[in-house]
Amino acid sequence: MDLPAHVCENAAKATANLLPVKSRAVQEVVNEYINLTKLCMKQNCFQFNNSFFARHEGTAMGNSLSPFIANLVMHRFETDIKEEFEYFPTIWIRYVDDIFAVFDTKVESVDSFISKLNSRFTSVNFTYEIENNGQLPFLHVLVIKNNQNNLEFDIYRKDTSTLRYIPNDSHHCYQHKMASLNLLVHRLLSFPLSKKRFEKERKLITDIAKINGYSENCVDRLIMKRRFKETLRNSSTFQTDTEVQNLYRFHMHLNLHVVLVEFSKT
Repeated sequence: MDLPAHVCENAAKATANLLPVKSRAVQEVVNEYINLTKLCMKQNCFQFNNSFFARHEGTAMGNSLSPFIANLVMHRFETDIKEEFEYFPTIWIRYVDDIFAVFDTKVESVDSFISKLNSRFTSVNFTYEIENNGQLPFLHVLVIKNNQNNLEFDIYRKDTSTLRYIPNDSHHCYQHKMASLNLLVHRLLSFPLSKKRFEKERKLITDIAKINGYSENCVDRLIMKRRFKETLRNSSTFQTDTEVQNLYRFHMHLNLHVVLVEFSKT
């Protein structure tokens, strides 16, 4: 975010004021964190063509504090405009720097609202995209307005998507190769999809697995595993991922043992 340093500092101070500080000692600790944050954010130097440069605006790329400070700034920014603007969208959902909003254009036009946003900081430029044929992508979600003006959802992929992930014959570790498929399965089971869209996405994930060299039943196993873990979490006292994972492994061990016993009987 290309914001002046004093804006980042003010956002951090405003957030610190919300903390339930009850003693002078705690306040001194908070002030120390503020000073350390200022020190880290001022070390905003980079090298290019054997020369060193210092930026006076923006957060340092790669600095672990940068996403945190950016969120503080955006939170402060949203709080201020909600209080100051005569009109603010009834639905305003932000993830980092992407915002999904629903406007009443009879009250104020989108262009007018964006113009007021951009007048706050000259170094920050808000852009926008409006729905097209009742559809608007937001992150990995395609929001669809049907004929009854109700919202439906689908999984969104950019036109440039090649459906290529880490192939099965790669020398990456197993966990890395499964991470991509687990992400696709997670989206499939987490998004409120209609039955038709669910089956369409499930078939696509299966095709993706085959394209990248995985077996067809690999996706089915991942879906079964995730559904089983969700069932355990919702029906038992086990709440953490570690507890659920351990119980799942115990369950699979029992299943394997039973299969072996039944096989030996035959």
